[in-house]
Amino acid sequence: MSETSVLAGNAGGGDAEVLRATNLGALARDLLVGAFASLLVACAIECVAFNFDWLATLSVKEQPAQNLTWAYDPQAQWWIATVESTDVLKSLRVEPAEGSLEVDLYLSDEGHALPNRTGSLTPAAQDPKSQYLVTFSYGKLSSIALTCAQEQEPPICALTVNARVPLMVSYRRIALLAGLCVLAWLVRPSSQLRRIAYVGRVWSLACVWALCCVLIGLFVFENATCVRSYEPDGEGGYHTNRQYQELAVAFTRGEVCLPEQPSPELLAMDNPYDSKLRYQTGVSSLWDFAYFRGKYYCYFGVLPALVFHLPYYLATGRAFPNDWGTCISLFLFAAATIAVVHQMIRRWHSQASWADFVAMLASVLCCSWASQVAFWADYIYYLPIGLGLALAMGALAFWLRATSEELIGYPAALAGTLCASLTLACRPQFFLVCIFGLILLVDKLRDVRNRSWRVALIFVPMVVVIALVCWYNHARFGSPFDFGANYNLTSNDMTHRGSSVKRMALSLYHYLFQPLAGSHEAPFLGMSVASASGIPFAAEEMPGGFIAATPVVLVALLTPILGKEHRPLEQWLCAASVVAGIVLAVFDGEGAGVLARYFCDFGWLFGLVAARSWAVLGQELRTDGGAPAVLQRRCLWLVSLALWLSCYIQLFWLLYVRLR
Repeated sequence: MSETSVLAGNAGGGDAEVLRATNLGALARDLLVGAFASLLVACAIECVAFNFDWLATLSVKEQPAQNLTWAYDPQAQWWIATVESTDVLKSLRVEPAEGSLEVDLYLSDEGHALPNRTGSLTPAAQDPKSQYLVTFSYGKLSSIALTCAQEQEPPICALTVNARVPLMVSYRRIALLAGLCVLAWLVRPSSQLRRIAYVGRVWSLACVWALCCVLIGLFVFENATCVRSYEPDGEGGYHTNRQYQELAVAFTRGEVCLPEQPSPELLAMDNPYDSKLRYQTGVSSLWDFAYFRGKYYCYFGVLPALVFHLPYYLATGRAFPNDWGTCISLFLFAAATIAVVHQMIRRWHSQASWADFVAMLASVLCCSWASQVAFWADYIYYLPIGLGLALAMGALAFWLRATSEELIGYPAALAGTLCASLTLACRPQFFLVCIFGLILLVDKLRDVRNRSWRVALIFVPMVVVIALVCWYNHARFGSPFDFGANYNLTSNDMTHRGSSVKRMALSLYHYLFQPLAGSHEAPFLGMSVASASGIPFAAEEMPGGFIAATPVVLVALLTPILGKEHRPLEQWLCAASVVAGIVLAVFDGEGAGVLARYFCDFGWLFGLVAARSWAVLGQELRTDGGAPAVLQRRCLWLVSLALWLSCYIQLFWLLYVRLR
């Protein structure tokens, strides 16, 4: 049976079932070969890239430092260790006596008569990995000087010149690299998954969702920050994470303000939002709480408190852990994303293969940057983002299902409108998903059979939710349209910041087009912070702009070139995704600042366009014989590499750069 006939059997499923049975052995062999090759590649990357210092020092001859002398400089208040040497320095090992040190290295050699600062390191007695520094001298050494501001004597117990850096293998890194290589292997041009038509059985989608849940769970529980100070009367902890729990307690008392009472010094301030004045005068305040007219409020969306914290508090009397709610939200987001990709294939790309489905799903999940939500699941900032992602993607899935037939499916359309409306009570940025519902419903209303009084019922949940949110806003801040984000006690006074066209343009640049921040050490990723002279920016560390940090989104550029069929509705949805993504990037930059977690607000919109492009590549780039041409195969290899790089940048920046 040819590949063309197999892919044509997608609608009925019979031929696809036969092919699945007859090619099970080929698929198993392909997976085994891919897993073995991926493991070899991962081990090679681990040894060469992440352990390059080990390779560089294999041939050096270790020499314990002799005649190590100490002197204390009372003016600089540091110890100076000096050792005479006549070798060419390539590496150094510094073993502190206890704890950790901040050590600066100065060399006198043939190129420098006076001590020349060459590098620094922070060795810890309990962490041998931190004790090695690979450097070089200009010819033979005359002396080595180490300076460290410590009181104990001597602060360093041993020093080794030209130390061999040991091989430090991380099995977690190898597993991550191998997993990413397997993903690229599965979506490559000659993958066996490209020979199996996508059928989308319920059991197969459930297995995919279960796999996503396992990956999310592993990521959350391995990297959870575990700042569990949620009890209202608890001492210490990160107060910001307690806001939803305190809001639940306030609701049980019939109040919308939080139980926490502002300090008298904060109440006496003329402008309590002046962060610099608060710090300099020592005014006690709660970070990122909304402060308005002498009361603390929670400016984060109220929905997570109503869905998770309030019922749990009423049932148990205890605080609901934020990471539980984040995990549930991510599980729902994974299910909704699978449903959206399934509907896209079922509606517009019926000839897609399982490799296309895997690539489309991976692209949307990667572009959403939901891994950040899983990584910091315990922090309150990511709970409304995670639930907002689930609701927005769920709304799109329901709307696609409701408009997939000739007549509108009103239950699904009603559920989609409810999900979209609830984003307003969770994270208002996601309310922009309504543009998809508008496009899909307007397209269906061209058919006179869909013009019914029941269409008006679709918007009833939206009217109800909007009314409740407006009432809640008015009860807190005196205006139905004031969500209170400007009143949070943060690093800048958002009540007087105003708007700036230049700031909008710069924030759009930093969010989308900023180059990737590199590093000379593995994983070769660094930090970049948005800044502009004279322009107030609230900025945090980022790996770079969204396009540079998620290069798989560039596959969308291939769609206009390769697309052969004219699908106006799908093109309108893609255009709406791009426009909505740009609008949200500008809105976030102007309203709050340039922060990596806001990739989650708009990244999934670009991911939908990239997913559509994968489907076009898998379906349109086929010759009559069913096998891609040489150029087409190379194109698919390039986009597979882009997907690998996107996942690599995201995971390794979070785990090995941002965590430091």
